[in-house]
Formats: sequence, structure tokens, C-alpha cells
Amino acid sequence: MPPDAPRLLTFSGLAQLAPGFVAVLTARRLLAKWPVLLGMAAGVAVVWYVTFEKPDVGNVNAGILGLVANIAVAAVAQLVQHARTRNSAAASGPTTAAAAEKEPVG
Repeated sequence: MPPDAPRLLTFSGLAQLAPGFVAVLTARRLLAKWPVLLGMAAGVAVVWYVTFEKPDVGNVNAGILGLVANIAVAAVAQLVQHARTRNSAAASGPTTAAAAEKEPVG
């Protein structure tokens, strides 16, 4: 283990909380629970990989690379969850009283 690895993992790993924290503090939640958790897991995995495997990333901080992965995974997961929610709502039929009134009765 590199001598500065615990410090790098602490600060870079802690930075992975920022996107999820910001996303849930807005008036309209930008991300749901699972996309935030998946993004954080991806960000921490990237930080671990960059810290211990030492790939050539130039002078880019491991936390920044983790944030990029975090935001990308969270955004894709949110889009997938939104699509699944919309498809399941459409399959369940009308949910409002106005829509129910338009349906022909048996």
C-alpha cells in the first residue's frame, strides 16, 4: 500500500458523496436512491483502482476521476429507473379519476 493511500482514499472517497448530496437537496429531487448509491459505488471503485493500480492518468486526481464515473453512472441509472417507472405506470392503466371516466364501462 502506498504511504499516502489512506489519506487519498479518505478525501477522494469522501468526495463521492457530493453529487448525491447535491442531487437530493434541490426542491425537485434530481436522483433517486439507487442511482445515487450506484454512482457512489462506481466512484469509489475508480478511486480504489487509480490509487492502488497506478494507471497513467497524468496529474489528474483520483477523486476527480471518481466523480466523473460517479456522475456518469448515476445519470445513466436515473434514466433507466425513469424509463422503467414510466413503462410500468403506462402498463398499469389509468391512474386518475379523469382517465377512469373516459374508459368504457363493461
